[in-house]
Amino acid sequence: MNLFDDNFVKDLPRQFCQRWWELQVAWHLKNTGCFIEHRAKGPDFICTKNGSRFYVEAVACECGVDLSSDSVQPPKWQRLKPGETEFIGPQSIPECERREILRFRNSIGKKTTKYRAFLVDADCGVDADVPYVLAISPIRMVLEAPLVGSWNMPSICKAVYGVGATSVVVGGGGGELSEVRTEHRPEVRKTETSSPVNANVFAPDGGGNLYDKISGILYSETNFRICDYPYADDALREEFVFCHNANAQNEVAKGLVGAATEYRAEKTHGGYVVRREVVS
Repeated sequence: MNLFDDNFVKDLPRQFCQRWWELQVAWHLKNTGCFIEHRAKGPDFICTKNGSRFYVEAVACECGVDLSSDSVQPPKWQRLKPGETEFIGPQSIPECERREILRFRNSIGKKTTKYRAFLVDADCGVDADVPYVLAISPIRMVLEAPLVGSWNMPSICKAVYGVGATSVVVGGGGGELSEVRTEHRPEVRKTETSSPVNANVFAPDGGGNLYDKISGILYSETNFRICDYPYADDALREEFVFCHNANAQNEVAKGLVGAATEYRAEKTHGGYVVRREVVS
């Protein structure tokens, strides 16, 4: 089964991160039970699993223009000695976090526009009633170092659910973790005087109908270094999470995209809560 056209090989040296991510997504989908097709025009993959179809469009987020207010530091790899590599991370937090959100939102916006173009192009053959999933990778960016603990959400949640800074309350003589608090941050700005960018587009009523064509986001912070280890297939699956869009016209069933962890925002009295679910 040929999932890639001649342009894939031709673009590989110039767009390595993007093409590597497409390979990673195809591997994940196939390994978790999807039958995958590829057409010359339209979304990257047409997937079928358990009788359900969905489209997947993969994107490795760009870093942005150097020194601009929404650019992020590209990954830097320093060769120490044969077989060892050191990763140089971000220096400024939360400034780096704000820029990450803006880069995620930039990719989501571009791919939403691209999908609407697919719908009106008869050659793409895209069905408006079939779920449309974005597969997003931050491999081109340096992310804020995550806090240790299963309660900490992945970076993509900050761009779609309005998740802000996380703080912990430690109590008891043994220093046990007694409470985790997360602030609500529904928007960020490129500059102090620029218009706000909505950061809760997947929360109930958060994105209106601007992003209701996006069913959700398949996300992984997997990079070349992680994949260089002899991981078992199920271990690499653990690297993938899925964020459901509460406003989606076409919802994705639990477990359909094969992510080990899924997030969704649900309405509560006076607001909403983001729930995390481990999928077996």
